[in-house]
Amino acid sequence: MADWLLPLLALLALTGVATGLCCRAASISGKKAKQELQQNQMMLKATTRALSVFTGQTDRLALFGQMLEDFRSLSQSEQGFIGVILNRPDGKRHIRAVAMTKGGWNEVVFSTDGECQEEAVALNSPDSLLANVLRTGEAVIANDPAAYAQGCGLPGDHFQFNNFLGFPLKLGHELVGIVGLFNRVGGYDDAIAGYLEPMQQACANVVVADRNNQSRQVAEENKLLAGKVFENSLEGILVTDQHGNIQSVNPAFCQITGYSEAEVIGENPRILKSEHHNVAYYEQMWASIVETGKWQGELWNRRKSGDTFPIWQTISSIKDDDGKIIHYVAIFFDITQRKLADEQLAHQAQHDALTGLPNRMLFDSLLRQILKEEQRSHQQTAVVFMDLDRFKDINDTLGHPVGDMLLQEASQRLRKCIRDSDVLARMGGDEFTLILLDVNGINDVAYIAEKIIRSLNKPFFLQGNECHVGASIGISMYPTDGQSAEVLIKCADTAMYRAKETGRNKYHFFTASMGADLMLRVQMKKAIDEAIKNSEFQLYYQPIINLASGHCGGAEALIRWVLPNNELIMPDAFLPLAEETGQIIEIGVWVLQEACHQLKAWQVAGFGHHSLGNQSLCQTIRVEYACRTAC
Repeated sequence: MADWLLPLLALLALTGVATGLCCRAASISGKKAKQELQQNQMMLKATTRALSVFTGQTDRLALFGQMLEDFRSLSQSEQGFIGVILNRPDGKRHIRAVAMTKGGWNEVVFSTDGECQEEAVALNSPDSLLANVLRTGEAVIANDPAAYAQGCGLPGDHFQFNNFLGFPLKLGHELVGIVGLFNRVGGYDDAIAGYLEPMQQACANVVVADRNNQSRQVAEENKLLAGKVFENSLEGILVTDQHGNIQSVNPAFCQITGYSEAEVIGENPRILKSEHHNVAYYEQMWASIVETGKWQGELWNRRKSGDTFPIWQTISSIKDDDGKIIHYVAIFFDITQRKLADEQLAHQAQHDALTGLPNRMLFDSLLRQILKEEQRSHQQTAVVFMDLDRFKDINDTLGHPVGDMLLQEASQRLRKCIRDSDVLARMGGDEFTLILLDVNGINDVAYIAEKIIRSLNKPFFLQGNECHVGASIGISMYPTDGQSAEVLIKCADTAMYRAKETGRNKYHFFTASMGADLMLRVQMKKAIDEAIKNSEFQLYYQPIINLASGHCGGAEALIRWVLPNNELIMPDAFLPLAEETGQIIEIGVWVLQEACHQLKAWQVAGFGHHSLGNQSLCQTIRVEYACRTAC
């Protein structure tokens, strides 16, 4: 038997409708008895109809409409309504009308398909007739509403009525609805209210049964919706009993894991377990589920094929009304592609895009990590800095595409010169670095450095061009030259510049004296910057005379650095460093400008047309490059 029938089937027994009516009729005789018996029969028929109509009625509004007609007929009222109580989250109570008489009723007050307007029926107002019914839980009779002690409290556009009977619909102590009847000839009294009590109880039971029926319909709809979500979700869903035995899985679970539903029902989710996590990881996971009722995080599982894969999973415990766990539900989705994308982004952030080698950031991180390990093992480690000689000239002359190809091939040659355990990185431009692990002294490192130089000295054939480069290499040793990454990098860089100064295409180990030289280089570079800023350079011109004719064919421009104390510094003291640091470009631009101004001045003075040059080939190349840059 359907649950919603139980309140109604119990109605007659609870209210004693049939028994009470018959007993009351038996105690009365004559005409009055006949009249009351007729009324009681009408009441019995109405309450019985409420039960029978509800059991076969699918239109709930028609059902309540019939009950309202019975209320009106039994009470001989012109108008009325049946409303159900709605409790809002804010604590206010509203009425939703499920039946009302037509004609003369203001539709603003109640709506059969929506809540009544707050301003129309102020149920929380003590001046409202309806509010008094709800507040007292008793019948309210007002045969002269205007003179009623609590006042009417209905809006001004409400239809006019002469008298009113309102009574609550209660099931036990719960107020579930209200019935209002209006305009009975002769007014209402307690006898009428008492006479309607059986119908009142029947209506209360119907309201509760209807409410439960609607709740069941909503639950069934939600269940149907949940089933559709379960079947069509792109996320894998796994449901177990309280012991962890799999009870159901959805199609997405099967698609992701490779298992069929039949293969996993009754099994434990451990069939998906990989060896990726240790015992402590799972213990922490279950501790969270026990403490909070849920856990979410990244987990590595194993497919039926044996492949491991990452998922993002949420596990929730489902409890019954007594708080006892009856199910566990796991919802997960495959994050393999996301992990691959994250790894690709991380790789791009830490590797050189051109050569695929570790970049400066990763090199620094690896060096720090290696040094920590070497401190425990007491092994020697070498840090190698190298710069490709003549690369800039090739890059400027043949173009960047050729330069990129040269860097790529150079990185491949370098990789072949070292062991798999060693680290090769590109710091930027034409600078490469190495970390040589567990070396047996400087002889091992020198052997590798010589091997690198020989490899890079071989010609590069790039787009029909034969290119030749060399390598200037600087080396620092751990722990001899330093015990931190910063110090070792600085020492290797200093040794590399010493290799450049002594002719390039060679290697140098760092020595203590290089530290002092480095300080001098830093001071000199800063002084050159100040000299450029303060215009401390001057040009001197040496005439070029034809010995046969005695004719002056031009002049050679000679640069000198004049300090504020008039001390003269010759070019060989500062131009090599300016070449290495790139300051030569700015110096070259200044030389061109000054020389052009001087030529113009000589022409204006009548000395004719002459040429200016410089015997320093290196300076001439740099000056010409500076000219192209300036233009």
